[in-house]
Amino acid sequence: MTRIDHDRDPRPDRRLGFAVKVLGREGLPSHDTRRWQSGPSVAVSIDALHAILDYLGDVEIRMYRLSSDFVPYATHPELPRFHNQIRDHAVELARIGRYARARDIRLSLHPSQYVVLNAENPDIAASARRELDAQAELLDAMELGQEAVVVVHVGGMYGDRDAALRRFIANYHTLSEPARRRLVIENDEASFTVVDCLRIHEAIGVPVVFDHQHHRLNPGGLEPEDAARRALGTWPAVVTPIIHFSSARLDGRTVKRGGVTRVEPPLLRQHADFVDPWTFADFLARLADLPFDVMIEAKAKDLAVIKLRRDLAALGRLETLRAPWPPPRTWRRPGEPAVRDVAPAPDVAPKPVARRPEPARAASGPDPATPKGDAWTPPRASRPPRNAPASPPPAA
Repeated sequence: MTRIDHDRDPRPDRRLGFAVKVLGREGLPSHDTRRWQSGPSVAVSIDALHAILDYLGDVEIRMYRLSSDFVPYATHPELPRFHNQIRDHAVELARIGRYARARDIRLSLHPSQYVVLNAENPDIAASARRELDAQAELLDAMELGQEAVVVVHVGGMYGDRDAALRRFIANYHTLSEPARRRLVIENDEASFTVVDCLRIHEAIGVPVVFDHQHHRLNPGGLEPEDAARRALGTWPAVVTPIIHFSSARLDGRTVKRGGVTRVEPPLLRQHADFVDPWTFADFLARLADLPFDVMIEAKAKDLAVIKLRRDLAALGRLETLRAPWPPPRTWRRPGEPAVRDVAPAPDVAPKPVARRPEPARAASGPDPATPKGDAWTPPRASRPPRNAPASPPPAA
């Protein structure tokens, strides 16, 4: 494993992470993927996460994005029997959360593109609220600290940028307290830029995740370094920010249409299997004075993280993974002017950014400070029988 020499440089490493699927070791599902008929359970997902955390410890990856389906059918409107899983398995969730914290592995969530908080259709917006509330409830049940965030895109434009931003702000205030506390927003590649996200931040204080590839496709008039610095400056002083990094796919796509297979040019919005280490190192070097972790959004997942570290070592650029110490923290860069305000929706007043309280720790189980060598591990959840009878969902 490629390592930084901390005897010469005691600064901590930036965490590098990946999302959901593990490719570097066989037999590590991200969650219980069974259909409702087979009685899927978050207990099985907890079991799967335990094995993934062991693997992450082996390969020294310290950040991981949980599947948005970690709790199967948690908010499905026609399957209410799955809705109480988080409460029913609170003890096991707290244990696996302590297991992650003891290994210094940062966990997060990123709902699917179908979770649209600013939707014009009130039913779609209500569905998004239920999903975001449930995902924040999950992280609270795992007793994870303030760095465990739920990342969302602003949503749809619907032909009116300002109205879309106002609708997001209004709907944000309808979320549960845990969801408001954990929510962060990300710039996207087509509709909402970093500048748009900063306007939302100025109104309600929600932190901004900078996505490098999205910004290159949708820059909004800002250079990447300037945009990243502005986004990083929106995070609370007690939380290490996150940026997303990926490289555009540049190889041809094999497309089959009408029985004919041909190679077509790549789409720049698609992610490559691995990360361009030169671009990555140069970009991080320009932000060396700021603390942040990096979520690698490459198709090769954990293999891309491992290869990136090896590539940086081969290029003599491992120093770009060192974070500043002590970490400077500001709400906004000193002297930086505020971005253009966005008017809040009617009857919605801008609120100051609230400090994010640490969830209370459970009375049972080892303290999160338990040394890594301690023999305690959370008990494995029992897998529900695959042949368990299941009743059909109620009629819509």
